[in-house]
Amino acid sequence: TASGDASLRLIMGKRVQPINTALIPNWKTLDPRVVKGDWFNVGGKVYGTPYQWGPNLLMYNTKTFPTPPDSWQVVF
Repeated sequence: TASGDASLRLIMGKRVQPINTALIPNWKTLDPRVVKGDWFNVGGKVYGTPYQWGPNLLMYNTKTFPTPPDSWQVVF
């Protein structure tokens, strides 16, 4: 599964198709916090499978940005 916004852009752009989770033997044993991620579950359909899970961090130089950024928009 692509991460976060990339997944949603692919789904909303109709670039990917839903998957049949019944064909994945271990699907029901995966951590529900990951399996039910909003980044690949849209409209009751599943568009991806979790591969890794970890934080997305935004670090910044406080001398350059005295006010902390409140979104990823400063990067893009």
